[in-house]
Formats: sequence, C-alpha cells, structure tokens
Amino acid sequence: MPIDQPPRLADDHHADLAAATTAWTDQWWDDEVGLLWMPVDPVDGGYPQPAFHMLPQTAWYAVGLLLRGDDDRAVRALSTVLDHQYDEPGNVWHGTYTLVHEIAHPQPGARMWDDYDPNWRQFISCTLLLLLRNLGERLPASLTDRIDTALRLAVEGEHAEAGGRRITTSYSNISLMQAYVEVEAGRRLDEREWIAGGEDRARRTVARFDRHGAFDEFNSPTYHGIDLKALGLWRGHSDSDLLHDLGTRVEAELWSEAARWYHAGLRQVAGPYTRAYGMDLGRYVAQWAVWIWAAAGREIAPLPDLGRPLEHSWDLSFGPAAALIGAAVPDDARRDLLELTGERVVTRRISEPDDGDRVATAWLADDVAFGAESSTVDLSWWEQFHAATAHWRRADGSIGWLRAIVPGPSDATVEPGRMVLRWHHGADPAPDAVARFELEAPLTDADPVTLTSDGAPLPAGVAPIEARPGPGPVTTFELRRG
Repeated sequence: MPIDQPPRLADDHHADLAAATTAWTDQWWDDEVGLLWMPVDPVDGGYPQPAFHMLPQTAWYAVGLLLRGDDDRAVRALSTVLDHQYDEPGNVWHGTYTLVHEIAHPQPGARMWDDYDPNWRQFISCTLLLLLRNLGERLPASLTDRIDTALRLAVEGEHAEAGGRRITTSYSNISLMQAYVEVEAGRRLDEREWIAGGEDRARRTVARFDRHGAFDEFNSPTYHGIDLKALGLWRGHSDSDLLHDLGTRVEAELWSEAARWYHAGLRQVAGPYTRAYGMDLGRYVAQWAVWIWAAAGREIAPLPDLGRPLEHSWDLSFGPAAALIGAAVPDDARRDLLELTGERVVTRRISEPDDGDRVATAWLADDVAFGAESSTVDLSWWEQFHAATAHWRRADGSIGWLRAIVPGPSDATVEPGRMVLRWHHGADPAPDAVARFELEAPLTDADPVTLTSDGAPLPAGVAPIEARPGPGPVTTFELRRG
C-alpha cells in the first residue's frame, strides 16, 4: 500500500510533483527487463515507438517508487541499474554504466557518447547518494552494499579516465555533480582524499561561476535544471560545510539569474541558449520547468500537456528526485516565475575576451522576447547552441518562435524592440554559404515581428527562411517588433 508522503515532502508542490511524475513514468516500466523504456518522442527524427531501456531515468523513477511505497519495484529497478555498471579497470568506460540496455559492449576504440556515456557515473551516483541519505532505511542491506561498491567504481573510474582531467570546471553541470559525488562517496567510504578533491572542485567550479555570475553552459533550460539539482544536493544533502555554504549561495544566485531571463507571460526562457533541446517549453520537457513545478506548482510550470506524447519527455522522470532534493527559491525569483514584472533588458557577460568574449543580451516585453549572444568563438555548427532567438504571442494565442543559425562566430545584439545579427562572411563567401532562420510556423502579416536582410524584407510565408550573403563582406539581418 502507498505510504503517506514523508515530512520532507510536506510542501504540496513537491508532493504533487513526485506523485504525478512517478505516475506518468509508470507507463514506461518494463517489468520483464526491470528498466524504463525510452518514451515515444513525437519530434521529427525521434522515436516513434519504444526502442531502448534507460538507466539514469530508471534510478530517478526508483526515488518516486520509494516515496510512493512501492519498495519491491524500486529495489528491482535499482538492482537492474547496478547490473549495468562496468567494472573493467584499464578501460575508459570503467565505473560508468551501459548507455542503454540494448547497446553492445564497448570495444577498443569505443567512441564517447556513441558507445558509452561517462557522465552516467555522475548522474546515477548523485541519485544513489540522494536515496541512501534520505530513504536508505527502506533498502535491503545487500542492495546498500552493492550501491557502495558502485559508488567506489564510479569515482575510481572517473579518476582514472584522462588522469582525472576529463571534467573541466567549464563543463558546469557535470563538474557540480562530480564534486558532490566525491565528497559524499568519500564520506561514506572513508576516502579522505576524495572529500578533499571534491571540495577543491567545488571551490574551483564556483570561482568560475563567480567571475560573472554565470556558468559557461549559460541560460540552458535543461542544464540549468541539472545545475540546480547539484547545488540543491550541496545545500541540503551534504555534511560538508563547504558544500552547504557554497550551494546555498550559488543556488539562490542561479535561481535569481535564470528567472530574469524567464518570460512568465509567454512561459518561455528568452535566449540565447548555450545548450537547448527545443525552442518552445510548451512542446518539450526541460528540467528547468520541472524545478518551476517544485517551486511554484504544476499550473505555473511551463510544460506540455502530460496527456499527449512529449518531446524530450524522459526528463519528466526527474520529478521525484527534484521533489526529494527540494527547491529553495529567493523571493525575487519567485515573483519572476509568476508574472512578467515589467519590460526589461537583461545582459550577462559569460566569458572574458581571451576565452570567447561571450556576452548575452535579451529584451522581454509584453508579448515578445528577443535574445542574442555576441562572441568570438564559432559554435554555429553545434545544434544545441542557440545564438539568436525570438518568441512572441501569435494572434491565436499560440507561441511563435524564431531561431537564427548564422555561420561563424555569433555577432548578435538586442535592444528594446530590435535584434541585429551581423554575418561576417567576407568578400568571397563559399558558394553554398547560407544563413538559416528556423521558425515555429511561417511568418505572416499577423505576427508582431518582421525580419529583413540589409534592409530588404525576407520572404514571408515560408519556413525555414534561408538567406544568401549580401554584396559586401557583412550581411546585416534585423528582427523588429511590429
């Protein structure tokens, strides 16, 4: 029988998040295998039917199962996840977990991300530590022993890969999680050097954040969610005074910063995004939105209709872990989650001139949000990088959006009512050079934005819009409200 929500989930939003997301995830449980199926994904090129079984998401699901009182299934799920860990010293994948259940065993020359994912060490270890700390009394001793072994393998494997230098402090979401894993696994397993190393990583990662009050993976609807997860673990689920103090401060600062870029009326994060998996939070699941549910409730969270197929929906299974970690939101950020508190321009330097010279700017007004990044580093090849974006409310109430993909380093700036993108293609551009503007739907006269190239309107009624270089070395695109 389900148990009452424990006192740590006394907040109604947290309790609802845990219960609802666990119930949603139930449909993807495969009792024969003991893991979750990857949900159907309606996005083009996605997964039209279940094809793979997932590991980190199954561990998140186990959190919800224990909170619900479904201990037998939780133990089965965790045991199966542990069955998929590699114990192979000398190989780069030592201590991580199978990418998906169906994939072949890595072989010499295996490719990171394609054949194995080293970050499963951090994702799964964080969940295991959260469970041990908060619900460990519900687990059989034999499983707890297996988890302790798994934590040791994960830390040792990470230390062995690339001499322990794989995770840079600029790789913020993984570095934050690794600091927690080292400190807390070190505490459990009496490895003092791990604790010292984790606290040193925490200091260095926060010092990088403190340069400008931003992580390198800037304004990322998914990865801000993972950052908040790690910082919440530091703040509320660690015996390290250092992690607690740093986590409390930086978590609050990240909430406040992220909320400044959030347009509560449109229920969208204004760009630019260093890493994003979509343009409309009403169409795909981002962990930032899951945290808003924890902080302010289901009706406030910018999530799709959970009764239909969702894009990137596997992140919804993170809900129980977020509920157990708990959201700690400053009052100023909470206000911005509930309503657009006035038209504003926000800006943030992300890096120094010798490290990319990245500066992000956005303008948020009643029915529109523009965002852009100016940088000397070329990330235009990376599909997760969204250098120039716009969102607006269409006449029918739906959300329109635009994303610019302009070759070369991003030279895009925003001011009230206007975004300017400069394409530095030179006097002799490649014959196939093209700037591309992806849109939710073709622009029409009813949309509150217009797009021009060197002052001439670009064709409306088509999507995407593609533009060739102008006659000079720089072509200037301008997006205007009205």
